Amino acid sequence: MWARDSGPVFVRSATGAKAALDLNFNAWGDKQGHARDRLVARAIAASAGCDRVETHLVGEGGGLEYDGDGTLILTESCWVNDNRNPGLARDEIEVELKRLLGVETVIWTPGVRGLDITDGHIDGSVRIVRPGVLMMAFNPEDTTENADAQLEAKRVLSRARDARGRTFEIVEIEDALQTRSRRADFFSAYTNYYVGNGALYSPEFGDARADGLSRAAFERLFPGRRIVTLNLDRIYENGGGVHCVTQQEPL
Repeated sequence: MWARDSGPVFVRSATGAKAALDLNFNAWGDKQGHARDRLVARAIAASAGCDRVETHLVGEGGGLEYDGDGTLILTESCWVNDNRNPGLARDEIEVELKRLLGVETVIWTPGVRGLDITDGHIDGSVRIVRPGVLMMAFNPEDTTENADAQLEAKRVLSRARDARGRTFEIVEIEDALQTRSRRADFFSAYTNYYVGNGALYSPEFGDARADGLSRAAFERLFPGRRIVTLNLDRIYENGGGVHCVTQQEPL
């Protein structure tokens, strides 16, 4: 189900050749059985008819947020974690990600280990709208470690500069609070959206106020794209979102 994580991350070479990066999915640090899931990236690469890029790193596509212009944002809690990359320091992981993805600048935010199954994927909290513009999730009722980590991430990103020397404009989007679902672990952040061809796909949670504010924000931030809102409660009740169950492939 979670193709963003078990599937490959597609990349292009300097000459435009497409390849599929296999990040050795291990079920977010051996939290579930994954004997068949770890073969998904290999199978998709074969189906796409492109080379599979191998690495010693273990990670997931949901743990990467790239601006298309040299800058990568991610959480330490996912990558600098012995359940994925034992013995590897942050600098070592950064060097390999730069090699694999062709990025120039890596910005690290803290995240939280163990709070959810992903150890704090970046795609649930911070998204890059376009170079220099970020969307961040905000929950005024959150009293967990996640709220502190998100506040620290905002501080880090407010001071950071991207690969081209730009500072970031940060747009905060409040999570839905009055949701249809009553599941205690329901994921209700709008930041986990998916951008497809000509459209943006976002959840709606039955919270009229929050749904309306998020849609207005998407319309402002993504002019020219059709904003499609969907009831995806069953996906979000399982701990992820529309971004988590999709993975884009370049033509």
